[in-house]
Amino acid sequence: MGIRAPGGVRAELGLLVRSIENILAVVGDEVFTVNRLAGSAWEDFAAAVTEKSVVLLHYRGDFLKMRNFDHWVVAVALAPERRALFLACSVALQKNSFNCHSTYEETFHSVLRRWSNDELSELNHYVIPQNEVFQITLI
Repeated sequence: MGIRAPGGVRAELGLLVRSIENILAVVGDEVFTVNRLAGSAWEDFAAAVTEKSVVLLHYRGDFLKMRNFDHWVVAVALAPERRALFLACSVALQKNSFNCHSTYEETFHSVLRRWSNDELSELNHYVIPQNEVFQITLI
């Protein structure tokens, strides 16, 4: 079974993981591991967002600033009391950059020292496809 990649392409797991590792290798000298997480429920991957790791996930639906979307995002922080994921999303940045009538905002999460620009919570209508969730951990 393949994994849906941008543009409707289905990629094999090994190819996708190697691609993530190659992109991270270009970004810096840090060493990362990439592990596929089982499940697609909030509980399945919420614990994977830690001081040394983020979660790359595929979702379809709505989040705070985007509607009816099919995209890969990075969960960088959590609000467990609301079952919310704070996201780093390239499309949220891109869409706001070209729209002079909207404001682009980021939120700083001091505990994990990370920034987010969107949010996915139970208030949004979305689906996370089974097994299309990855933990990326700094070693």
